[in-house]
Amino acid sequence: AQENTLEAFALALRLGATGLETDAWLTADGEVVLDHDGVVRVGRRKRPIAEAARAALPAFVPTLAELFERCGDGFHLSIDVKDERTAARIVDIVREAAAITAYATGRYAEALREFRTVVRLNGTTEHLPLIADCERGLGRPARVLELAASPEAVSLVGDPKIELQIVVAGARADMGEFDAALHALDSISAGGPE
Repeated sequence: AQENTLEAFALALRLGATGLETDAWLTADGEVVLDHDGVVRVGRRKRPIAEAARAALPAFVPTLAELFERCGDGFHLSIDVKDERTAARIVDIVREAAAITAYATGRYAEALREFRTVVRLNGTTEHLPLIADCERGLGRPARVLELAASPEAVSLVGDPKIELQIVVAGARADMGEFDAALHALDSISAGGPE
């Protein structure tokens, strides 16, 4: 497999590697990608990754987030950081991956701590449903309802809004409010909030 590709990383781990090494570069649109020399062929000419948008790069050039999605986080990762801006984005991505892994393995207090850090670092609200579900997993259904009423929750659209409503329904059921739980689920198909 070609070096610094998802296939190469996955193969190394399947063959027993306990760690990976790569170089990280920041694209023109702020994505952290993994490549050895930071220069790729775009069209007929070679360009520095920093001058190209992620979408313009060859498909085999992975992002750091894609590495975690494909390979998980059960390995040591040595990253040669190429500039200060790249380092800051790497911290965001690693914290997010740690939060998602902790959540997926039921370590809700750890996940909540990491998700809150991600929100502080980049202001995103996309993980609000997972934050709410962590609160539920920690036995705090009332906190779920507070989060669902927050301005951040009101601004959610699409899948995150639906996911939050499902968590709200679970929190209502945890509190013995079964009619309210059903109402929260019914509001999903009606397209409205709880």
